[in-house]
Amino acid sequence: GSSVHLRLQVDQPVNDAELRITEAGKTTVVKLTPAGANQLQGSVPITKAGTYLVHLVAAQTGFENKFSPQYEIRPVPDLVPRVSIDSPAKDLIISGDELLPLKGSAKDDRAITNVTQMIRINESAWTEVPVYTNVQPEASITRQWDLLALKANPGDRVTTKLVARDLKGNRGESAPLHLQIISPGVDAKALRALEAKKRFNDSLKKLRDSAEELKQALS
Repeated sequence: GSSVHLRLQVDQPVNDAELRITEAGKTTVVKLTPAGANQLQGSVPITKAGTYLVHLVAAQTGFENKFSPQYEIRPVPDLVPRVSIDSPAKDLIISGDELLPLKGSAKDDRAITNVTQMIRINESAWTEVPVYTNVQPEASITRQWDLLALKANPGDRVTTKLVARDLKGNRGESAPLHLQIISPGVDAKALRALEAKKRFNDSLKKLRDSAEELKQALS
């Protein structure tokens, strides 16, 4: 998917110059154009593995460079960036006026160009907030996320994720983080304990139902 721009220095004027590219047994020709005194230039699109050679014809003698060496073309895949929300590590029940420390990381086999935080309330449209802009193989994201700016109401469910893009435009997404918004002043720890108890009771009910089904099957 890339294009390689070649600039060649020759030792005498030429009246014909081209790149001869061979991929999967098929040869294509890319004409070279002047780029200054005794200089030529051309672009090679990288699609498949193959070889290329430079074909030149001297302007004064008409001689060709018959023994021009072949050069390898070896494309490598450009992988999708990997990105994650490292903290908080799990979904939260949280007051809508808190300042939430958000940490994340991104990595790419070539380079990350930017990372954005995607946010939505309930099933509304996603909004995008830039959190990192630099060209590096790895990125660390640290943000003090002001939940009050969301203007979320108690009972709303806020979903967020990080999206990283690389030089080619490949896009990688983190797993989503969910926040259950509660009223300021409500004891979030107590609500989390109640939620854990509810999940435990639901698990016991499923276990009891499975045991009853097994009992009926045995009888």
